[in-house]
Amino acid sequence: MLILASKNSDVAEFSKYFLQPPERTKVLRVTTAGRDVPDATYLERGMEDWTQLGIELTDYDIKGKDQDEIRQALKGKNAVFVAGGNGFHLLKAIRESGFEEVVREFLDQGGTYIGASSGAYVAGPSIEQHALLKPEWNTVGLTDFTAMKLVPFMVKCHATKEKLSRYRELFKNLKHPIRFLQDGQFFVVNREGKVERHGQGVELQ
Repeated sequence: MLILASKNSDVAEFSKYFLQPPERTKVLRVTTAGRDVPDATYLERGMEDWTQLGIELTDYDIKGKDQDEIRQALKGKNAVFVAGGNGFHLLKAIRESGFEEVVREFLDQGGTYIGASSGAYVAGPSIEQHALLKPEWNTVGLTDFTAMKLVPFMVKCHATKEKLSRYRELFKNLKHPIRFLQDGQFFVVNREGKVERHGQGVELQ
C-alpha cells in the first residue's frame, strides 16, 4: 500500500488508513530530502505529529547507504515514510543507494510506503513538476528526472485554487498525468493499484 500526502502533519488523518493501528506501527522516516533546504526544522517539528499518535518513528538518511544497509534499517518496520524537502537531493540518493529496489521488495512483503511532498513526487514516474517549479533547488545537477514509478501519475502537493491557472500553464507539456493535492489531502493506493483521494475539499483539476 502507498499513501501520498501533501504534508507531513497530515499524519493524524492518513494514519487512519495504516494496515496496523498507530500504536503498533513502526516507521522508518527517510530524512534525506531535508538536505540543502532553506530551513529543515520542519523535520524536528514533524516528529511530534507522529509520536503523539503512538507511532514508533526512527530517522534514517539513505545518502551514502547501500541496499543491504537499507534492508537492515527496515527490519521490523511496518512502513517507510519519505519526508519532503529537496526532491533533487532525494532522487539522487535514491538512485545511488538502490533504495527503489528495496522499497519494491518492502511493498511486496506487505510494507507501506508513505511519501509527503517530495516524498510523494519521487513515487511517481518523474519529478519534472518539481524541476519546473523549483529549478533553483537542483544544486546536484540532475538532468534525468525519472523517479520510482510506484504509481503511474505525478503529484503536485501544496496545490491551491489561486495557483491552479499557473500550474496548468507550467505543466501543459508534461509527459505523464499529474494530480493535485491540497494541504490536508492525500491519496491511498492499494496493492491492486486502486487510488482513493481523502481529506478536506475537492480534488483540483
